[in-house]
Amino acid sequence: MKTNRFYVGDAVSVMDSFVPNSISLTVTSPPYEDLRKYNYS
Repeated sequence: MKTNRFYVGDAVSVMDSFVPNSISLTVTSPPYEDLRKYNYS
């Protein structure tokens, strides 16, 4: 596992590939449908 990287994918699959106890911070953006509006343009 490389440090200071973003890993994008299915949470279970990606997290299973990491060494146990090697994660200090996890940032997520849950799919709360209409609670947030993102501008992808």
